[in-house]
Amino acid sequence: MKTKLIFLLTLLTTTCFAQSKLAGFVTEQNSGKRPVANAMIKSVGANPIASSNDGKFILTFQNLPAGKSIYVRAEKDGWEAVNEKELNTFIPASLDEKPLKIIVCEAGKLAKAKSKYYDTFELNLQNELAKQKAQNKGNEKQIAKLEEEFAKIQEQLNDLADEYSRINLDDASEKELKAIRLFNEGKYKEFMELKNSIVTEAQVDKAINNKGAGNKQIADGKAKVANSDSTIALYFKSQGDIAKTQILQFDFRGAEETYERIVTKDTANYDNIFNLAYFLAKQNQHDKAILYCQKAFKLAKTEYNVATTQNNLGMLYRAKNEYDAALVASQKALEIYERLAKINPASYESDVAMTLNNLGILYQDKNNYDAAFNALSKALIIDERFAKTNPAGFDMDFCRSIVLLCLLQKTDFQAHRQSQIDEYLGKAKIILLKPKYETLPLAKGLLGYVNDLEEYFKTKNNP
Repeated sequence: MKTKLIFLLTLLTTTCFAQSKLAGFVTEQNSGKRPVANAMIKSVGANPIASSNDGKFILTFQNLPAGKSIYVRAEKDGWEAVNEKELNTFIPASLDEKPLKIIVCEAGKLAKAKSKYYDTFELNLQNELAKQKAQNKGNEKQIAKLEEEFAKIQEQLNDLADEYSRINLDDASEKELKAIRLFNEGKYKEFMELKNSIVTEAQVDKAINNKGAGNKQIADGKAKVANSDSTIALYFKSQGDIAKTQILQFDFRGAEETYERIVTKDTANYDNIFNLAYFLAKQNQHDKAILYCQKAFKLAKTEYNVATTQNNLGMLYRAKNEYDAALVASQKALEIYERLAKINPASYESDVAMTLNNLGILYQDKNNYDAAFNALSKALIIDERFAKTNPAGFDMDFCRSIVLLCLLQKTDFQAHRQSQIDEYLGKAKIILLKPKYETLPLAKGLLGYVNDLEEYFKTKNNP
């Protein structure tokens, strides 16, 4: 009886925490650090609060401890968040810690900047391909390999353009601003030389040692740790940019060495290990990519990072035909993304759609066509909704979802679905034939699928 009583008392006991606070400020991207007032700052567990005239705010969390993983969002009509990744954060131990910076811009500016960067990067890549072909004139085998690698790099330009569109020039030094100009001009050699000079190997090694010394000192070490963190972060950013530039120059071995060098500097850094795993996956080094993905998973601290790592593991397992492991990883990713999407649909529903598409493909691999149809249909509904409100950002996702659902129909033909399939193929064709997409490789590839599927179903329906 005593044991049961203690157990019941335990169930009725609630752990309470003191109020925790998070300070931050809202600023407009590329504006000379202009503050943004009256943005509603929200996070689960805290009462919403508007940013003041100087852009500052303090969120107060009830019964949430310091160190708790949170997502903060800023809402203001006609504006959108720029640095969403950094808004997955933690409740600090005190208000003395570095405030959270929320960078915003007027709605639509990100999409325009992304499109501009994409066009610039694609032109530079085409010029690099022409140069590489000239250097390998007469070597048909090498030229064919270059064209294959060119197609792989093109697939990554969208992510690269998105990353550059989110840069806040207000935070960049004169050297960094010059580096960005060199990169945009396709002057990659000069760009990498400048990036290497921003933080040298000797400087980062010294910063790592200073950080270790600072962590051993409770009071005097705080400034030392902060300065070291800044130097280390800048080194990682510079070297990461160099690795991406090496990829654009078809120097995949050099990029791999750069990513590995970054990882050796801090073997407990999630972002660095995840980036190496992602690069290896793109190079079809699946076993090595899985190894680093598993390491990244153990280091992931936010739910978003856990979900993203699980999603990538799912796709890597699928590449190795390990379908059961792929399903488990992808389902776990979906659970987290759906939970995050309930809190902030605008930021996470696209991740839900992506994971549903991945699951749909996996179900199809296992001949579970009903489950595949349900997953792909849900993804299509989400992507269509996003494409209506933000065509530049989601047209290709919507068309990709259409193609995936239609490929399932081709494999598991259901006559009662065909009219809907035909309707969606028509929608995809209208989008993909828009002039602004005529040079986009992804649009060309999807249009090829749409044309083939239209022809197939036409023959199927009219034998």
